[in-house]
Amino acid sequence: MEMKLISKGMFCLLLGALFFSGCGSDTLDFKIRYQEISGLRKDDRVLFEERHIGSIKDVKSTSQGDYLVDVSINEEFANDITEHSRFYVSLDSMDKERQAVHMVRIKDGGAPLQKNAIVA
Repeated sequence: MEMKLISKGMFCLLLGALFFSGCGSDTLDFKIRYQEISGLRKDDRVLFEERHIGSIKDVKSTSQGDYLVDVSINEEFANDITEHSRFYVSLDSMDKERQAVHMVRIKDGGAPLQKNAIVA
C-alpha cells in the first residue's frame, strides 16, 4: 500500500482552513435603528442589568435622517436578546463621559433575535 506525502504548502493550506472554520463568529451582530443617539459612538458598551454584554461596532446616519447602530453581543449573552428586548441610549454607569445602549426585556420568553436583524 502506497502512502502519499502532503507538501508543506498543502499542509499549511489545510491547517489554515481548519483553523478558520473553527473561528466562526462568536457574537450576535445586529443593527438598531434610532431617531436620536444622544452622543452614542463606536466602542460604547451594551448593558443588560448593569452587566457588560456587548459593544457598539459602528454608528451611521442614514439618508432618512435616522441612525443605524451596529451592535455586537458576546456569545454567552446572545440567548438573552429576544423579540421582547428593547434598547435605549443612556449614560454608561461606569463611565459618565460615555453613553451606553441599555437592553431591557418587556416580557420573558420570545424568539431569539436573529443575526443581522434590524431592530427599530
